[in-house]
Amino acid sequence: MFFAATILPALFLLGLFTVVRLVETSLESMHYLTGIARIRAYYRGLGPDAARYFATESGRWPETSSPAMRLGPVLAFLGTTASMIAVTNNVVAGTAAALLAHVSWPTASTSICAAAGVVTALVLTLAFYSYQRWRFNDYEGAGGQKF
Repeated sequence: MFFAATILPALFLLGLFTVVRLVETSLESMHYLTGIARIRAYYRGLGPDAARYFATESGRWPETSSPAMRLGPVLAFLGTTASMIAVTNNVVAGTAAALLAHVSWPTASTSICAAAGVVTALVLTLAFYSYQRWRFNDYEGAGGQKF
């Protein structure tokens, strides 16, 4: 139990730093793809051959629609690498919450302790999702391309 009390918070904190960095890396990638699209647009204007080689259909987002958005924005944001790591990280936090509930309230049933863990993981996942949407909306508000 002491091992878990030491490792789980440290592991959660490391996961939190990772998730924040992954969101920022995604935003940087979007910024670079926007610049690449601008360069491709310039090249298309150089002549008919260039227009064919740099056609928007052969480009990537933001020249074409984002493949991630095919199933809608909710699933697109849940399918990011940051979301996958965040959910795993939130399961770690849920495990810590369940263990804490068990230690704090030894007479509680296993299902109550497990419910505390599940609720913790769900609340943290919703908080992460809100954070990720906020960062992407902030990027769009600063002149970035809409995801």
